[in-house]
Formats: sequence, C-alpha cells, structure tokens
Amino acid sequence: MTGLLVQAIRRPWGCAHFCIMSTLISDAAEDYNDLVGRLDISCISFLPISQEIEKEIKPQGSGLVHPPTASGGLHAEVQKNNSLLVFWHDPPKIDAANFLIKVWETQLPSNMLYEYVPASNSIGLLFKNLKAYTNYSVTVTDYQSGKWVALAAVSSHTFPKQPDAPSFSGSTADTLVVTIPQNWPNFFYTAEVLTAESDSLPSRRTVACNATANACRFEGLRPNTGYRITLQNCSQTDPLLCSQKSDESHIFYTKPKEPRNLVLTNITSTSITAIWMSPKSNNQTISKFTVTAVDAVGNGTSQIVPSISSHYTFEDLQPTTWYRVSVIACARNDDCGLPAEATAWTLPQEPSNLHVYATGKGQLACEWQPPSKRNIVDGYQLSLHDGVGFTLQQRKDFTATQLHTVLANLSHHRTYHVNLRACFKATDTGKSICSQGVNAAATTNPDPLPFTIADRTATSLDFHFTPYGGDREHFNYTLMLKGREEKFACDATKARCQVNGLPANSKIEASLVTCCKHRLCSLQSDLVAYTKPLPPLDLQMGSPTDTTIYASWNSPQPTTEPITGYRAVAVDTLGGETSCTPSRVSKARLHCTFRHLSPCMPYHISVQTCARDDDCSLKTTGKENTLPGTVSGFQMQQRTSTNMSFTWTPQSMEACALDNITVTVQGEKTNSIVSHCSVKQLEAANNCTVTGLEPNTAYTAYAVACSATTHNCAYKTTDIEVETLPGVPLQINMSEVAARSVVLKWSQPSGRQDGLSGFLVRVYERSQDGRRSHGHSVSNCTTTVVDVVDDVNTCRVDDLQPSTNYSITATTFKRHPRDGIIYGDESEAIDFTTCHPFPIMAVTVSLLFVIVIGLLFAAFLFRHQLRKLASRLKEKDNTTDMSQPPAPVAFQQLDACIESLDSNKQFISHFMLLKKIAVTGVENEFHLTKNAGLQRRELNRYIDMLPYDQSIVILGRRWPRILDDPEPKITTTELLNNYINASYIRRPIFGMKGEAMPCDPSDPPNYIATQGPMSTTAADFLTMVYEQRSKLILMLCRCEEDGKQKCKEYWDDECELMVTSATRSVKVTTSNVHTLNFGLVRRTLCIMPTNKTEPWYVTQFHFTQWPDCEAADMTAFYNLINLHMKFIRENPVNRSCGPPVVHCSAGVGRTGTLIAASYLLERLRAYPEKMDIFGTTLAIRRWRPNMVQTWFENITFVDCFNGYAWIQGVLQITHAHTFFVDNSKKHELR
Repeated sequence: MTGLLVQAIRRPWGCAHFCIMSTLISDAAEDYNDLVGRLDISCISFLPISQEIEKEIKPQGSGLVHPPTASGGLHAEVQKNNSLLVFWHDPPKIDAANFLIKVWETQLPSNMLYEYVPASNSIGLLFKNLKAYTNYSVTVTDYQSGKWVALAAVSSHTFPKQPDAPSFSGSTADTLVVTIPQNWPNFFYTAEVLTAESDSLPSRRTVACNATANACRFEGLRPNTGYRITLQNCSQTDPLLCSQKSDESHIFYTKPKEPRNLVLTNITSTSITAIWMSPKSNNQTISKFTVTAVDAVGNGTSQIVPSISSHYTFEDLQPTTWYRVSVIACARNDDCGLPAEATAWTLPQEPSNLHVYATGKGQLACEWQPPSKRNIVDGYQLSLHDGVGFTLQQRKDFTATQLHTVLANLSHHRTYHVNLRACFKATDTGKSICSQGVNAAATTNPDPLPFTIADRTATSLDFHFTPYGGDREHFNYTLMLKGREEKFACDATKARCQVNGLPANSKIEASLVTCCKHRLCSLQSDLVAYTKPLPPLDLQMGSPTDTTIYASWNSPQPTTEPITGYRAVAVDTLGGETSCTPSRVSKARLHCTFRHLSPCMPYHISVQTCARDDDCSLKTTGKENTLPGTVSGFQMQQRTSTNMSFTWTPQSMEACALDNITVTVQGEKTNSIVSHCSVKQLEAANNCTVTGLEPNTAYTAYAVACSATTHNCAYKTTDIEVETLPGVPLQINMSEVAARSVVLKWSQPSGRQDGLSGFLVRVYERSQDGRRSHGHSVSNCTTTVVDVVDDVNTCRVDDLQPSTNYSITATTFKRHPRDGIIYGDESEAIDFTTCHPFPIMAVTVSLLFVIVIGLLFAAFLFRHQLRKLASRLKEKDNTTDMSQPPAPVAFQQLDACIESLDSNKQFISHFMLLKKIAVTGVENEFHLTKNAGLQRRELNRYIDMLPYDQSIVILGRRWPRILDDPEPKITTTELLNNYINASYIRRPIFGMKGEAMPCDPSDPPNYIATQGPMSTTAADFLTMVYEQRSKLILMLCRCEEDGKQKCKEYWDDECELMVTSATRSVKVTTSNVHTLNFGLVRRTLCIMPTNKTEPWYVTQFHFTQWPDCEAADMTAFYNLINLHMKFIRENPVNRSCGPPVVHCSAGVGRTGTLIAASYLLERLRAYPEKMDIFGTTLAIRRWRPNMVQTWFENITFVDCFNGYAWIQGVLQITHAHTFFVDNSKKHELR
C-alpha cells in the first residue's frame, strides 16, 4: 500500500496545537523503522506544553478507514522531547464512525488524556507535549453491537527531560569538573567534551558523570586549553531511555601547568632566591607568576612576578627557618595552576667578634661570640687556611657552648686565615646547615731560632743565627746573658749578635729571643759558650831561606782556665799548611822553625793559645816569604854579533809565584853589568834575549828569579861564559857590476877586531819577487882581515850569469881552537842584476845601486830608533806592581802622591792593580754577570765591553720604574726585543776614613753610561733617551777617529733625520746648534718615536777634543765638567726627569773618566779632607765594567784632581800649570 500522510487539523479536547506530518507510504506493511525514517514532521505549537497534540497520518488517495487489529499490529514510538508516535498496518475494514483511539497515563488509567477518532484514511497519530519520562497506554476500540470492543493496545515511555548546559565547577592542568544543573533520581548522566580552540578541529570525548557528587570530571586534558561541554541524562530502566544533549556550555579552561625546574639558590640568613622555567607554551600564554614563601607556622610573603621574569629573591626572612617556596603560573584573569614547590632552610647568621691571636709555639687562639638569639645554633665549624695558597690546613667542629679553641702544630711566623661558621641541624633532613663564614687572620709567633758561635775572641763572643727570610726589617733579635741585666740587639742584616767586654776563657750562658713588628716573640733558645784564651804576644819571624822560616813569641798573661798548648801554622798561597812544634827559649818565650817549605812563596804565620779540648785563641799572625829557588837549566840558546838568547827549565807556577826571571850579562874581566833581559812569568816564557852587546866579545851570564809578591830574589845561577859573534862588515857597497862578475867593498866590522881571521862574500840567485831561489850561495869569495882600520876590503865574485837577479852579503869569521871556524852575522843583502853586454845596463845598475844604498841606510836608522823605543818600553814593563789597593790620600798629600807615582813610573802598575781588583773583587763579590750582552753579540760595538745584567738599562721600562725596581731582571722577551748596551751608574758612598764604596742598588742612578750608537742601534739609543726622560746627552768622541767609525751620527744639523732599526723608528730634529770654546758643540735634539704623540727635547754636549786611548786636554775637560754639572744642578734627577746619558765609543773609557771625575769633584767640594781616587773608580765599576779603561784615562782622572785643587786654591801646587801647558810631555813619562 502506498499512501501519503496528510495533515489533519483537529481540536479534540480543546487542543490548540497542530502539526503537519507528511510522508510517502509505499506499503502498508513496511517496517516501522523505515516508516519513521521517512516521516517529515513540521509542528506549530499553539497550546501550553501540558496540552496534547495529535497528528493524523493518512494514506495517499481515498478509501476506507482501516483501524488496527490485534493481528494487524499497533505500534507506539517515543519521539524527541515529549512526543509519542502511534501507527499501525493493515487494519480490518470497519466503519470509521466507530473507530476510537484512547491515550492515558498507564499509572493513572482513570485519567484519560486523549480520545480520538481518526480519519478514515489515517494510519497513525503523533501526540506531543506529553510528560517527560512517563509510561503512556494507547488502545484502539470499535463500537460493535452497542458496545466498544478493544481491537489493539500498546504502551510506551517518553524520553527523560533534556538537561540544561553544565556549569563550571573546577579544573587542574589536565582535568575539568562541571556541575549537573538538575540532578533527578533514578537517572544517570553522561557528558561530552570538545575542544574550543580555533586552530584545530573539535575532538569529542564522553564520560560518565557522578550523579551522587552532582558533577562530571574530565581527565587527561591539555593544560591551559579551552573546552565546551554538553550533558545527557538517561534512565536506569530497560530499555535505556536518554534525553537529548544539552546545549554547549561556555568555554571552560584547564589550569596552566606548574613551572618547571624550580631551584632555590643564593640562600643566606635572610634571603632565598627562587629560579624556575616557564611551563611549556600552549595557545594560551602565561600572564604572570605568583611566588610565595611560607614558614612552618604559616607566616609568609607573596609576590607577583611578570611573566618575562624567571627568578625572585625573598628578602627579610628569618634566619635558621624552614620555608616552603611555591611558584604558580597564571593565565587570563588570575586563572592559576598548581604550584611548583621547593623547601629550604635559611642559613644561620655569622658568629660575631671573631678574634684570632698567637699564643705559644706554633699556636693560634680563637675566640668568638654567638649570633643573635633569632638563630638556632647547634654548633660551629672552623676552617684554617694558610695565607699563601689558601690551602685548607685544619677543620674542626664545636658545640654551641664552645666559644673558643686553640689551633696547634702550625708553622712558625706564618699568617693564617680562619673561617668560622655557625651551624644547625635541619629538623626534616638532619643535615647540618652552616652560615656564611666570618673571616679573621693572624700570624703565629716566630719559632725559637737556633744560634751558633760565629766568632770568639778573648773578650767577645759573636753569635750567628739564620734570620727569617723576606723583609729582614720585620724581625728583631735580642740576646740575653745569664747573670747580666743588659740586653743586646742583634744585627739582622749581618745575622750576628756580638757581645764585648767579657772575661777571657770564661763560660757564658746566652739566650736568643726573636720578635717581629707584630709584637710577637718566640720562646728563648739557649746556648753555652766559652770565650777564647788570650792570643800569644810579640810574634816575630826572621832568617828565611828558600825552605825554612823561623818564628818566636811570648806567652799571654795567665787566665783562670789552664793553657794546654800552642798551635803554630804556616800557610802558603795555595792553601798548603805546615806546622811546627814549639819549644821554650825562656820561661816567657817560645819558638819554632817551619821546615820543608816551598820556595818563592809568601807564608802567613799564625800562632794560637789553646785551652780545653783544642779550644784555641784568636791567631796572632805575621807574614814572611821564602826566597825563590835558583833557576835551573840555564844556558845560552843562540847568539849574534850584538845579541844573545838564553833559555832555562820552566818553573811550575803552582810551586812558585814568580814575577820575572832576569838574565844579566857582565864583562868577563870587569864583572860590570853590560846588559840584561827580563821575562814576566805571566807570559809563560822560558827564554829571553840580551841585546846591545859588543861584537866579538867574551862575557859571563847568570839568571836570577824574583818573586811576584815579595819582590825578593833567589840566589843567582852559576856564571856561564859566552861570546858574541864577530861584527857585521860596515859600509858595504858594490863598486862594479859586470855581466858575469861583481866587486864588493866594505870597511872593518863593528866591535872588537882582535882574533878576526877574514871575510866571506856570498852571492845568492833571487827570483823576480826578490826571494832567494836557492838556500845556498851560487858563488863566493874570501879575503883576510886588513890590519889597518881605515883600509877598505875588496872582493871580486866571478862566474855569474849576465842579466840575472842576485843578492850579495858579507860576513866576518874567525878560527877558534875548539869550535873551528865561527862566522858572524851576514850583512844586509844588496840586490843587483848582472849587466847585458851593453854599457847602458851598467849605468842603470849603478843608479839602482845608489838608490838601494840610500834605502838601506834609512832602514838602518829606522831600525835603530825602534830598538831604542823597545828598550824604553821594557824598562816600563819591569816596574814593580802594587800589591794592595792604595788607601785614601789626605788632601794635603795629594800633590806628593801624584809626584811619587809620576817619578817612580807607577801609573801603569797602579792601573793594572785597579783592573785586577775590579775583576777578582767587585765582580765576584757582587756576583755580576754579562749574560744578556753575550747573547746579543750583534748589538755590541765591542764584544769585550758588555754591561752587567744587574744594572742594565732595559728598553720599554720607562723612567722612573728603576727607582721602584732597582735590580731589574731582563726577561727572554726583553732580551730579544729590548736589549741595549747601557748601564745605570750610581754615586759612591764614603766611609769614616774617606774610603769610597759602592752604594746600594736602591740608591737612584745619577748617570746612564752607554756605547756609541751603531747603525743598527741608533734608534734604540734615541728610544732609551726618550723613555728614560734624560735631558742631557754627553758625547765624548768624534763620529770617526783614525779612519774608524766610533759612533753613528744620530742627528743632522741641516735637516730632519729619520733613524730606524729592526723594530723602532725615531724622528730627530736638530736646533740651537752652538760651537763653544775648547772643541765643545751644544745642540738641542727633538726626539719623536713614530709610535708616540709627544716629543722629548734633550740637550747634547759634543766634546771633540778627547782622542781615543789618550789623555784629554785639561782646560777643555774642566770646561766640560763645569758646564754639565751646572746643567744637572738646573735639571736635577727626580721622578719626572731621568739621569744624563754619557757615551763615547765603548761607553767605558772616556765615559767612566768623566763620571768618576764628576763624583770626586763633588766629594772634594763637600769633604776636602781625604780623596779616594782608586776606590771611586772601583765603586763605579760595580755598575759597569772597565770604567776608566786605559792608563791614559787614569792619568786624565788624576790630573783633573790635582788641577782642580790648584784652581780652587785648596793646595798651592807649584807645578800645576804643567797639567795645562805641557800636559802631553808629562804623560809620556807615565
């Protein structure tokens, strides 16, 4: 059956509501579900919800009514809200007028709700606005035979009522809880959640609600996210009936996640710092953080922190208090999540009034006060650190009642740092929590210093101890003697304690106490000592031989302690000792003889008085020298007509320190000394030659060895007989030269003529270069001696080759009965060439002969002058050296002293002694080295003129750094880049006797001595002047002397000059050039290194009248000294102005002379009583070697003072003008 549901408008029982329901019915028997699925229901409500509403369902077209029957099937289906759909299929054909449908509540059968007569073509009815969740019954009756007969019946429940939208109850980061608006009994509820985010599609989740709790809970949600929720209620009957879903709720948000990685740090007694990280980001941002710190009793503080910050510090907290710190992330309007929490204890406050002080040996006492009563203190923790590397030495724990302790076993006089912390145990963890430490430092007492006896005499004791290192002025040392109230202050610099006025040979009990500037003193250390016995008296030596020395002495005065014996010792210069056993000459006098001594040796004789166990007195000393031994192996080695060479067996310098060996030649019959020669043993020679003898003469010769230090001489050797060779023929000339022969003429030889036998003329062939072609003669001739002196000897030599080069000589000979023929020396060879057969060659040869003769005569005269000069120099070399440094000279005796040195020719010896002491004394005593100069050889003008490392000027170390660091140590980098051959020179200091001594390095320098700049070091030199802030340069040499460069010209008088080196570049501008008197030029130099911005102006005095290795003109020298000393007075050395720079060529000779002269002139003006010229030179050699380099400069130095004294009128020196007028002649004598 196919039909169309059409609208039926009726108002049974006052119904004011109608619906239009239409659908196409394809078959009356089709399935109910298909029918309902095709229903298209459109309702308009006119009645209150309590009124019924029906719809009539009719088939398509017209026909009879077909009421349902029991067999036809009546169906009822609950629709949305409170609607009931009733429909049927294939009803029997009945009279529609008798067809009636009734509807009522099943529980109230008497309460009929609907009675409806459907249209004849209806197949169903829809009832609306029924009660929710109510069981309704529906019957279809037919009026038959006067009564209503039930054809079919059905019942059905309406759905539960649709709930309202849920309300928000609460949330967490992953949970939402909503409240059920109406909680009906016997129902259960379900809720559905969907995301409300705009950037993703909705997703749904359904959960069962807790009707008892009247709430629905969603878990596993995303934090800080918005959601919408719907509700649905369902019956608990079977079948299950559920209401429609509620409308969607407002957007509900989950809470933000708690902050991440919360850490509490920087905890003090009153503050805690919280550090955290924001939760992971979501669509909703974090607007702020709420941080809270609450203690155990609920007292706390809270603070809002902007979302851009991730830390907060709580201030003004209580010490030793437990705090729970929470951080909450908030979004939107105070929508905050769960807190991130951490707990911590605030620290105790520090202990107060910590006092640490030294007590006892190696101990420190510590005292302190507890912190305020607000703190919980269970104990204290003390840490001890050393004062150097802050290394932990000790750690101790103390109870709360202990407020002091003593730290023992510490190092002596060392500063320690003590750190003290107050601690308590946390009640939750039991862990000890300590405050920040309070610090204090103290120094332990010095330890008792052991001391020993350094020296003793009969009336004094000198104790030695090792003072503490570092600042020696920090400590003082006091010596006390038992039985004496007096206390003796010790000298820390010398590490000595000296006590005088003690009885000889006595027992002394001494104690040493060490104290420091902190007023800390050690315990005393004790020592028992004895004074020495009195020394022997009146020691005398005499009668020395080459192997023995005799000594005698008197016994000292008796003492309380017995004398057990005497010790007599002779010590040579090599350290060898020889003793002798004394015997008594008389009751008071003893003597002994030292035997088996070495010859030519100084001996120091000492005699001591001894008591107790070899406890001997101070030495009574004397000095005696053994005589040198006789020269051995003496013999003549070689002879000529006027000279004789002698030789001997070399002597060991270890066995005998000889000064020289002198060979003397005497006349054989007269025994008068004719000539002698001498050899200095420092030259290590074992031969010498005696010159100036007469030819053909017999002599006797002997040798004598003389001591280098004692100036005594040994016994002479046995005389040996010697004889000179015959003399050389004189006035030799060639009278005739032919092609094959030559004629030679000469006069009698020099020297004695008796015993001469004849003459031998030899001709040698020579090559083109003048050398002899063969060692033997090619021809010769012999003649006898002519008795008459004035006669001329003639000899003709034949068998020569024409046009050949020859040389010819003549010699004298005599016949000796024992030695045979003895030939004298050959004459000087005369070169000639035999002639061609033509006469012109003879003329040429004659002219050449005349020229040669002239040259030979000139050579003879020159050689004679050389021999005279050599003899004079040897006489100077044979002068005796001085053995001891000369003492300061009284000013009244200065003139006599200079005269003595001059007349005895002692200036050279004086200078050589100065040179020796400077090396062996000054360099060794002050441990001076020259390593920097040796490593930078290429920057030194002379490799043997190097600066000391201990006073070197270092480029880059600007003035006045040397005043604060007076002993610079050059580093490897400075050695490679900043080396210069220059030295700081300091003024000597003078003792009570006027003796000059080197000052301390801490004294400021007065000069800088340096070498003349080279082309590779000129820029370095100018850089040094700039950095040292020197205002004066004294240049004492010419740029070139004797054809050699002495100094690179580092300025240009005409124009600007750029001076460069490997690492530096300096611009120099010259101005104000003035030529003064006495060869002095004054300039102003503007020095500007290219890496600097400000120039430096310096004045240069250029002294050009002082040749190298010569004495200066005194007038010019005085003028220079006066000018430069005036300049220094006007520009004194201070922290802003450096010392003058002085240079010559090597920076030691002329430079040292000027500096030494300046120092002594200052001394002369201030203290004219005594002058120490020698000591002043030694004192400045402490800072730079070889100052006052040559003996000529030494003469200039001495002359300067004699002349200065004359000028000032201090002394009336009658010959002072010679230093100015005839200075050069006087120096020749020195």
